[in-house]
Amino acid sequence: MGGEHPFVDPSRGDFRLWGDSPLINGGENVELLLDALDLDGKPRIIDGTVDQGAYEHFPASRDTDGDGLPDEWEWRYTGSVTGAYPHALGADTVMSLQEHFIVGTDPNDPASGFLLQEVARTPGGFPVLEWPSYPRRLYDVYRLSDLIHETPALIAQDIPATPPLNTFIDEGASGEGPWFYRIRVRFPE
Repeated sequence: MGGEHPFVDPSRGDFRLWGDSPLINGGENVELLLDALDLDGKPRIIDGTVDQGAYEHFPASRDTDGDGLPDEWEWRYTGSVTGAYPHALGADTVMSLQEHFIVGTDPNDPASGFLLQEVARTPGGFPVLEWPSYPRRLYDVYRLSDLIHETPALIAQDIPATPPLNTFIDEGASGEGPWFYRIRVRFPE
């Protein structure tokens, strides 16, 4: 199940259900719910039986328009299961909708971005990096010291998400740098 609880990200107030939550189809269909909507405005009954909780769950594999963005995500951020163009820019005007989906940020919030930053140095002088972390993601860290002549080198792979922040100490960075980093975000296979 999605961690210690059936909800997507309660630390950020997201009480939608994970795809493997036992609360899916766990409610009781009553006449009042037949035409009702959940808190996202979705039909209260999807796939035959109402879910327990305030949100009805779309099956994770459902992608009605085949654009690579799951119906649940499209509904949450566009109000339609066919309302998103994956390559359109989000409100931050930096990342595409598909990139927002992958990293876990809100494409409608101009301040919701993915920012990697060096927050400190250890007593040994190693950079301490932090970035926003979202459930069910893996992170790979790349480093380089010359933006023009170097290819980023993979220095850490398959770092699990630790919401709300991931922290990484680059113990391979020696000297003052400069050091440039890239984070690759992906879903576990």
